[in-house]
Amino acid sequence: MQTDYSNGAATALSYMADQGASKESIQLVAAVMDLNLDDIDTIDRERLVKAFGIEFFERKLKPYQVGENDIVLADNAESALMLLQGYTNLEAHDLDDVEDLSTQLDMKLSNEDGTFLSTLGDYIADMKEAQYIVGWE
Repeated sequence: MQTDYSNGAATALSYMADQGASKESIQLVAAVMDLNLDDIDTIDRERLVKAFGIEFFERKLKPYQVGENDIVLADNAESALMLLQGYTNLEAHDLDDVEDLSTQLDMKLSNEDGTFLSTLGDYIADMKEAQYIVGWE
C-alpha cells in the first residue's frame, strides 16, 4: 500500500529520471528509502519506463559481499557499495572490497550458535528489491 510519503517519493524519482538522473541513482535512492517501485501510480511508472525502458522494472539483482562482514542484494557492484554505505552511514569500503556472490548461492547461512538457517540462494529467492541481507562480526 502506498502512503503519501511513498507516493511523493516515487513521483520525485520519476521526475528525476525524466530530467536525466541515472537508472542506478534512481534504484539506489528507492532502495535506501525502502520504496516498492512495483506499486507506484501509472503516471510515475510511465515516466520511468520512458526514461529507462520496461527493463527498469525487470531487475537482475545479485548478492554481493561488501567488506568482510556484510552481504547486500543489488544491481551491480557500485550499487552494492552505495547501498551498504547508505545503510551504515559509513564509507569504510571501496569497489575493491565488493565481491559478486552469484556463483556461491549454495553458501550456508547460520545463526549465532551455528544452526543452519538457509542457503544464500534460498534466502534471496523471493527478494525483488535491492537491500541489505545479512552481516556478522
